Amino acid sequence: MLEIKGLNVYYDRLHVLKDIGFEVKKGEIFAIIGANGAGKTTLLRSIMGLKDIKSGRILFNGEDITHLKAHKRAEKGISLSFEGGRILRTLTVEENLRLGAYLVDRRMFEERIKFVFQLFPRLEERKNQVAGSLSGGERQMLSISRALMSNPGLLMLDEPSFGLAPKIVIEIFEVLEKLNRETGLTLLLVEQNVRQALKIAHRALVIEAGYEITRGTPEEILGKKDVMEAYLG
Repeated sequence: MLEIKGLNVYYDRLHVLKDIGFEVKKGEIFAIIGANGAGKTTLLRSIMGLKDIKSGRILFNGEDITHLKAHKRAEKGISLSFEGGRILRTLTVEENLRLGAYLVDRRMFEERIKFVFQLFPRLEERKNQVAGSLSGGERQMLSISRALMSNPGLLMLDEPSFGLAPKIVIEIFEVLEKLNRETGLTLLLVEQNVRQALKIAHRALVIEAGYEITRGTPEEILGKKDVMEAYLG
């Protein structure tokens, strides 16, 4: 579904991503893991079209989208849930979800909002509540749900466990695994919580300082003690 080929990305003179390349298969959970500052968020922003790349190619369902604007990539079926549960705090829960559904018609909106409320019943209870008054976990649920409202083919998630209590982290990851298992939705997951990510991922890529360190199944990565100790703690 997604092919990244020789991606190089800079911030001014700082070379952040260095010849990164990988493939994400349709229907799988693919994790990008590594320490803070490894370039994980930059990678997602580059795929979404929110960060210009120096060189390389991005293909989605066989189509070269390297030079497409972000909204055009969204129309193709790519959606991103940002780090830290970023939502529009002055709007209600339902209004945030409506913004996420700008690509779908009214009938589809009703289907999608029912779908996300089934995933996260707490949001339905708070649908008329101002989003800024939600807890950290609820804001993350809303961020994920808003990204799902456009009915994407690829959902990218940037640090969905960031700043959350362990119990909420487990709840969110259980929902993500269920989402993939029951709907076949492809997930590209960026996480610092390595062991939690590897519990649900089919394959993973480890990056450090913008370089690929290794890739493989969770079992293969967990079996590389030198990699775990040196890069993942």
